[in-house]
Amino acid sequence: MSLSEYLHRRLLEDAVNNGDGDMAVGSPPASWQGAIEPLGWEEFVLVLPDGDPMLRRRSVDLADLAERRWVHFARDHGLAELVDQRCAAAGFTPRVAVRTSQVLAAPLFAAAGLGPALVPDHIVPDAVRELVRPAKPRLVRQVVAFARRDWSPATRAFLDALHEYPWPRRPRSSTDLG
Repeated sequence: MSLSEYLHRRLLEDAVNNGDGDMAVGSPPASWQGAIEPLGWEEFVLVLPDGDPMLRRRSVDLADLAERRWVHFARDHGLAELVDQRCAAAGFTPRVAVRTSQVLAAPLFAAAGLGPALVPDHIVPDAVRELVRPAKPRLVRQVVAFARRDWSPATRAFLDALHEYPWPRRPRSSTDLG
């Protein structure tokens, strides 16, 4: 068994559709003919620089960060598209301090003072957890497993292991990023 990562969900869907992978874990594909199994939800949170005055708030409206320089993702990264869409919905285009294709680096860059980062909550390391604030409104996306065909014994075993992960439920009054 091998595990591959993709920078964009369309690439992930194409890989499974073309038989390059047996299954995928990510947001629900737009129109999928194969097996799909819901797993849970992921919340996108803001990681703010250490000492930021916004850390006094319980949650942060993205519009309040419009004048900031952001930790952003590489242009071909799926999360760059998501950040751009959410910032546009808040009425601005994010100014970029740094771009990364490494999702795990974004919260660390934010904590180091480069600017806010909008990232999936589950990737934030414990060392910077106190710098996390929910977005206002809360931003969530469903996570599913999907395969081209029915689950093989190997993919079923992996799916069973995924079901053991403590996936969060969708928070009340949240915006589904689809």
